[in-house]
Amino acid sequence: MKKWFVNLSTSQKTVFISLIVVMIAFFGLMFGYFVGLMGLPNGLLAGGFLGIMFYIFLGLAEKRDSENKKPVWTIVLTIVRFIFIGALVALSALLEYQVGLKIMNVFTVLGGYFISLITNLVIVLMEKKNV
Repeated sequence: MKKWFVNLSTSQKTVFISLIVVMIAFFGLMFGYFVGLMGLPNGLLAGGFLGIMFYIFLGLAEKRDSENKKPVWTIVLTIVRFIFIGALVALSALLEYQVGLKIMNVFTVLGGYFISLITNLVIVLMEKKNV
C-alpha cells in the first residue's frame, strides 16, 4: 500500500491526508450539533474543503503549467485562493457577528483551511529529508 502513496505528487498526497484529517476533526467536533454549536463543525468543513479543493486545482494547474513551461495557472490560482478564503472568512464573520446566524465559526473556518496548508508543509519537509 505504501508504494502507491509514494508515487503520488505532493498535491495529491496533500489532498489525501488532508481529507482524512478534516474528516477526523469533523467527527471530533460533531458534539457541536448536539449542544447548539453547529458553527464549529460547519466552519471546519467549509474551510477544510476549500483548502482541499484548491490543492486539487493546484495539482491540475501544475500539470498544465509543466506542459507550457510558464507558471501562469499556478499564479492565477494562488490569487484566486486568497480571494476565496477572504470571502469565506468575511461571509462567516458577517453571518455570525452581524446577522446573528451561528452557522459557521470564523476560527474553525480558518482552522479547517490551515489543515491542508500544514499538511502540505509537513509533506514537503518530509520529502526534502527523504523520509
